[in-house]
Formats: sequence, structure tokens, C-alpha cells
Amino acid sequence: MTFGTAVERTLAIVNADDYGLTPGVNRAIEEAHLAGFVTSTTVLANGDEVGDASELQRLAADMSIGVHLNLTLGRPISDPANVATLVGSDGCFHSRRSLMRLCVQRKVAAQEVVGEAGRQIQALRRLGIMPTHWDTHQHVAELPQLARLLGRAAKDAGIVRARTPRVWIVNGTDTAGLARWRWRSSNPWRVASEVARALSHRTISRDFKTPRYRAAARLVTALDTTYAERWKILLSHLPPGLCEVMTHPGYVDRRLLELTPELTADRLVDLDVAKSARTWELLAGANVGLIPFARL
Repeated sequence: MTFGTAVERTLAIVNADDYGLTPGVNRAIEEAHLAGFVTSTTVLANGDEVGDASELQRLAADMSIGVHLNLTLGRPISDPANVATLVGSDGCFHSRRSLMRLCVQRKVAAQEVVGEAGRQIQALRRLGIMPTHWDTHQHVAELPQLARLLGRAAKDAGIVRARTPRVWIVNGTDTAGLARWRWRSSNPWRVASEVARALSHRTISRDFKTPRYRAAARLVTALDTTYAERWKILLSHLPPGLCEVMTHPGYVDRRLLELTPELTADRLVDLDVAKSARTWELLAGANVGLIPFARL
């Protein structure tokens, strides 16, 4: 759906992460797409329910399907013995925090990262999916070292589009520039994170088409607001030009609670937003049109 003129409108790619994680996540993403809101998704090649992705392709011929490169959840596609620096003694990936620390300490083997990412892409191709774009689980591509290695694997596989590490910060009251300044100044570590994201963006944008920013309700910094209210602020204050809006819809079950407990409540809100008539009113009022990643 498109609103406004080509000059006035914002174009947004609404990408649902984590397809393949659980049956409830898969079903929610499919419903969010059929509602018209989700235009793209990225698939966890090592997810327990990744086999549904071939069905997704049949149900949603107009959806862009990419790969959600994953180095922090579950077991690798590779033999764990062949990616020893990426896994613990149980053969599962390190946590995000541990992976980042090991990368900074230069204890992660570059060839293992490239090899595992390549195998995840190959796994989707064996399901008949030719990924249109790539991003990363838990945003590990914000680290420049990993952005370079994961980008190499995606480029070698012929993928030409990617998520940008650059984030869009708004609070619904201030200008975007002032909102970003307030966000940075409230936590000194965010300055270092912004530098890392800028370096990663530079690396990724050399080889891939990317949106200008990635936006998410979690990145709305308005105080004393619910997560649902942050969605309303976000949809009314998207950046001009082309951006990606991240979403994580999902139905909650015990397995999802085990895998991603920190996102559980938000997933139901994301699904409600996708199905809400109010969402279309906000998009129309802000002159926002929705496109899939393949149109980037």
C-alpha cells in the first residue's frame, strides 16, 4: 500500500525476524504478512521449525525471504568440532555477550564465521529459498569484525541486500537530531556503540544495498510509555527516504519462553500492531508506503 507522492512519502520495509524459531512465531509472521503489514522476513536456518519456510514461500509469493544469520542461539549447521571457537562445550553457540567478548579478544576464527554463515545460506537454498537479503540474530553485525566476515559469506552467496546497523532514534517530542543526542548522552557507552555501528554500516554498504536506517519500537526513547504506545510514536515518526522497520511477531508457548524470554510480551504486541486498523491510519497520516526488501 502506498500513500502520498514519490517525493513526499517514506518507504518502509517491514521485516519480521526469527522465522523458523517456533511454530507460533512462524504462524504469527505468516498472519502479519497476510494482514499486509509484514513485507519481508528473515529465516533462522538452524531453527527447529525452519522446514516451514518452504511453505511460507508458497503462501507468500510477494514476500521477500532472507536469511537471519545466527551465531548466538542453538546449535550450528556446521559440525561443532569444525567451528570450535563459536561454540561451548555443549556444542551450542556462545551467548551474544560471550561472542562479542571473544571477538574483541581475537579468539574467534574468521574462517569459522564465514563457513558457518555460508552453510546457513546453503541450508535455505536446499529448501528452495534464494535469500533476497541478510541480517543477523541479536544484531551481531553491529561489531565491525563480524560485519566484514558475515558480509563476505553473503556476498560469496550472491546476496545483494542487507540490514543496516544504523539505528533511528525518536521520542515523539523532539526533533530526530535532539532525540538522538539525548539518547547518546544518557549512557556514555552508546557513543562507542554508535561508532561501531557506523563502521559496520560503512563495511556493509560497500557491497550491499541497505535502507538508510533500521527502526524499531524498542528504539523509541519516550519516557513513561508502554511498548504499544512506542509503536504508535514510531509509525508516526519514521525517517524520510527508505528505512527498515523491525518486528518480532509471535504466539507464545513454552518453547518460545525458553528460547527468547526477553521478547515474549513484545511479540504479541507486534502481532496486534500488524493486524490493527489503527496502524494503517498512522501510516497514511505519515505518508508511508510499504515495500519488500526485493524492491530495494
